[in-house]
Amino acid sequence: MGPRPTGRRLSGINLPLPDGSEAADDATGKLGRSRRVLLVDDEPVSRGVLSSYLAGDGHQVVTAVDAEQAMSLFALGEFDLVITDHAMPGMNGLQLAATVREKLTGASAA
Repeated sequence: MGPRPTGRRLSGINLPLPDGSEAADDATGKLGRSRRVLLVDDEPVSRGVLSSYLAGDGHQVVTAVDAEQAMSLFALGEFDLVITDHAMPGMNGLQLAATVREKLTGASAA
């Protein structure tokens, strides 16, 4: 019997790489440099585990407990990647993704 679904889902937002940055090495899957990651999850255990994994791979991780805090942090800093929980109180992960995309492109999400 395989693992049981937990009902939790994560959404990711791919942000454009700055000019001259390296893509992942095909052989190892590791990036040529660390990335600045905004991790958004209302569950402390999930946030801690994911943060530890990312930091262990050499990335700089900034965490937020909800979409409102994430947007405040996003406005203050540059991030290469945003990882968000899907089901959060208030604004959910899909709404957060649309809001971040709108801020980056200046276009309203459809």
